[in-house]
Parts: sequence; structure tokens; C-alpha cells
Amino acid sequence: MPQDSSAETLKPVRVGRLGKRVIAGIDGTYDFETRAAIPTQWANYTAMGYPRDGMVEDEYYGVSHDIRPSGEFGYICGMQLQKDAAVPLGLTTQIVPAGNYAKFRFSNHISTIGRQMDRVMNVWLPGSGYQMADGPVVEFYGPDFNGRTGEGGFELWLPVRKRS
Repeated sequence: MPQDSSAETLKPVRVGRLGKRVIAGIDGTYDFETRAAIPTQWANYTAMGYPRDGMVEDEYYGVSHDIRPSGEFGYICGMQLQKDAAVPLGLTTQIVPAGNYAKFRFSNHISTIGRQMDRVMNVWLPGSGYQMADGPVVEFYGPDFNGRTGEGGFELWLPVRKRS
């Protein structure tokens, strides 16, 4: 059964500057009601064989971008493109700009990601002294993550700036 860390103290492992990344993968459009279909997008990406030419190994990203007031957002799943590498055939790119991010690490099963994002946005952010900055929200899956089992933990990176 997936572990729930809702009773754990919620705090970022780091708030600070992260460098620019270019993510190459497949893109889709979702809203709050349809975001449950994102695992199907990952399955489609997996079925492509995780194109690896020109990619940073063992680092996978989910990037929520172009978030609209209507609640719609773009979502790309893929890997970081190496500097000056060509984009593999069939993939598109999304830039994660350099900026200040609050980086949260969770050891939970991937099925808890929506709940963890809600906690970050509704529990941590209001009392943090930060506010959302322009930029995408990033999911990071490192070498310990197992895409078949959903175990191994994940990170959420939230673009932030000091509250004015």
C-alpha cells in the first residue's frame, strides 16, 4: 500500500537557484479533472523505448508548463537533453528556465504525487514567505525511481520568489 506522508513536516530540502534544463519528450494538455490521464502519457513515452540518444541518463522529468487561468496546462514527460544534442525523432522540447525553486523530496509511491502537490501548494506555500514565480512546475525522477513499480521516490520543484 502506498505510504502517505501527510503527517510529516512539509518543508523543502532546498530553496535556491537551479540551472536551465531542456526536456525532450512527449507533450499533452490537461486540467484538474483530466490530470489522472498523465500516467497514460508516461506509458506512451515508455512504449517509445525512452529515446536515449543525446539524453542525460537516469533522470526523468514531468514538466507542467503554460499553466492557464482556466486550469488547463501543458505537460511534457521525458528526459533532459544534453547540451547541443539533437532532439530525438518524434519528441518535442520544453525549457525549464534557470531560476529559484523550492525543491521537495518525497519517498512515497508515485500514486501520491497529486496529494503531495496539493500539500505543497495549499499547506507549505501560504505560510512559507514565498509565492509562485513564473515558470513550470517540475517533477524529477532520479536513478532510484522504478517506473514499473512506482517506488523509489520523486521530487517536486516549485518556481518561487520572496513574497512582496
